[in-house]
Amino acid sequence: MTRKIGLAMIALAIVSLVAASGGASSVAVERSIEVAVTDDPSAQPVAFYTEASGENDSRITVTNRVDEELTVTEASVDESRVGDWGQNVSVDRTVASADPGSNASVIVTDVPCGDAVAAGGLPIEITVEAGLTTIETTVDAAVACDG
Repeated sequence: MTRKIGLAMIALAIVSLVAASGGASSVAVERSIEVAVTDDPSAQPVAFYTEASGENDSRITVTNRVDEELTVTEASVDESRVGDWGQNVSVDRTVASADPGSNASVIVTDVPCGDAVAAGGLPIEITVEAGLTTIETTVDAAVACDG
């Protein structure tokens, strides 16, 4: 009898080792990420170019360098950097979105010429979205003045 119990225990041990235990298991995976930093402006996902487009006016061109549609979601005067002289400035997103490789435009009008030139341009806060990426920056809009 003792021999049968011993054989039964050995058989049970073998079956337990061979059969799945039904318990949960966990897996840990490590991933490495590399980020390259460059000073090359052509490597930026969005490029901003500003030019004076007449007396008291400026155009900011936003170039899309990503593989998805880009949308200019916000464009306004950076009030933290201007005094009262930026109150009557008009900022218009004439083209609010751009396909890959094309441009969106932000038109800035009615800029008080002397104050903007003294400040080195009128600071315009621009927010751009492309897919899950949001870029917020301030661009100094160039202004041409007569005289």
